[in-house]
Amino acid sequence: MEMDVERFAQKNVEKWLTGPYDEATKSEVNRLIQSDKKGLFDAFYRDLEFGTGGLRGIMGVGTNRMNIYTVGAATQGLSNYLKRCFPEVEIRVAVSHDSRHHSREFAERTADIFASNGFTVFLFDTLRPTPELSYAIRTLGCQSGVMITASHNPKEYNGYKAYWTDGAQVTEPHDIRIIEEVSKVTSPEQVLTGLHPEKIQILDASFDEKYLDELMKLSLSPESVSRHRDMRIVYSPMHGAGVRLVPAALHRMGFSNVSMVAAQAVLDGDFPTVASPNPEERATMAMAIEQGEREDADIVLATDPDSDRLAVAVPGRDGKFVLLNGNQTLVLLMSYQLTRWAQLGRLDGHQYVVKTIVTSTMADAVAQKFGVKCFDCLTGFKYIAQIIRDLSGERHRNDASWKERRWISVERISPIVLPALEPNLPHFDQKGTSFMSAGSQKWEFVGGGEESFGYLAGDYVRDKDGVSACMLAAEAAAWARDTMNLSLLEWLEQLYVEYGFYLEGLHSVTRPGKEGADEIKALMVEYRANPPREILDSKVVKVNDFLSPDTPKELHSNVLQWYTEDGTRVCVRPSGTEPKIKYYFGVRAELTRVEEYDRVERELSQKIEAIKKALQL
Repeated sequence: MEMDVERFAQKNVEKWLTGPYDEATKSEVNRLIQSDKKGLFDAFYRDLEFGTGGLRGIMGVGTNRMNIYTVGAATQGLSNYLKRCFPEVEIRVAVSHDSRHHSREFAERTADIFASNGFTVFLFDTLRPTPELSYAIRTLGCQSGVMITASHNPKEYNGYKAYWTDGAQVTEPHDIRIIEEVSKVTSPEQVLTGLHPEKIQILDASFDEKYLDELMKLSLSPESVSRHRDMRIVYSPMHGAGVRLVPAALHRMGFSNVSMVAAQAVLDGDFPTVASPNPEERATMAMAIEQGEREDADIVLATDPDSDRLAVAVPGRDGKFVLLNGNQTLVLLMSYQLTRWAQLGRLDGHQYVVKTIVTSTMADAVAQKFGVKCFDCLTGFKYIAQIIRDLSGERHRNDASWKERRWISVERISPIVLPALEPNLPHFDQKGTSFMSAGSQKWEFVGGGEESFGYLAGDYVRDKDGVSACMLAAEAAAWARDTMNLSLLEWLEQLYVEYGFYLEGLHSVTRPGKEGADEIKALMVEYRANPPREILDSKVVKVNDFLSPDTPKELHSNVLQWYTEDGTRVCVRPSGTEPKIKYYFGVRAELTRVEEYDRVERELSQKIEAIKKALQL
């Protein structure tokens, strides 16, 4: 097998040296041959594949790198697949990008190839947030779209997110079939370019106004915003695409005291002020938090480079800012939406929320209180979008591959079980109770998200939306202060008293390159063969293996979950977008009064650290 991989890499190297590739590319391949054999192997030992976030990799020459040739092959393959799916339709696509190096170049290359295939292309005039690309696909009646971004990955990365007719990232079977088409593109000579530049239409700031208008419909507490319009907000776009639209959304909502972190408002693909542009990390948020403390802000907000993820930091009792984790932000936003929907008389028993299988089960408890369905799905926002699409009864326009599906309710507080069910039942509860048929009843999506700082309110976008999430977080802060005289952190403490103190932790182990991929694969094999029998002296009473033969095909994923008698949950999964294996920890304890918050948090944090040690992490 190792020799097969080596032959594959060598074959790719030879093809790039002798084929129709530009001289600068060939020169770089020769440089790798002379001075970086390991880098050469890693650049050519495989082809990039679509994962939970689409095509993503380090920029450079090679089949395993992001460059104009891998982007070109992906786009031509996608174009061929679109022509198969929509043979009698004038195909329309939208293209956008973030601030990373080569993002504009890749976006223009993508637009050119689409146009050369005869498609009408809507290309944004400059960088835009990922959610606006999703909105454009839906609004402009597109069959597909592409966002050039590597989201929150380090600066060496770029990526290619492919979207379908509903504005969501492609899911099965489309992603697999697109890869099949891409694999048929074996030479740059098969990629159509330069044929129909007139078919590219530029989207400018006037389109932003339509998107902002849609955002304003999410507002639930305009009176509270009006009374607290001078609330101090600090925002960082993290050198990325939120630089204009997030402040514009906050100002349009009514907030008048918004300051940006100036050094991080500079568009720069090197992300010079941070080691990595991932707002999940406190070090990345340090500059924004320091400004928040200096300006005595009420809330600090940040988005990642493509502005689909949201980070929230709020002042604690000692004045030092607390960076909320993704689970806490999700619970706050979901609680705010459901509380206001209930107060406004908008809950009638036909609403639902969605979260991923590694996200806090506190969301289930919140949904249950309001009589709202809570659905679980695989990690990746495209699966949340899939539920929204099917529960709305929305068919893909002219998409013959769309099939009627039934969905199953997830009414539970205990862990999910994976029984052997009939095909095409992606979501179910532990009893397998039938819920509804798609299209038989109008169901309304309130909000949903994932622990990795992603949230979506409303269904006008079908991907996580950091712009609207910033807006809702600020409005929730104003409402909590206006109606309860509480900060967001103080309100979260009250929610923990009501539902129990849920604390989550995440530990990632990075293993780059083929050796790393093999090591991660071996770890998952070992965990399946020898799962822990107990964790911290608490017996493991349930093991969920999402690759089990009993798991419905739509839920197949390389994920393991272990549950113990004391309510602890541990999830393990290799990342679909980064060379990492991730461990998710969830623990819970009763919080009888707010005054005990620090003690219970400390005990739960110590428990998570002890679990890591027990698992030798």
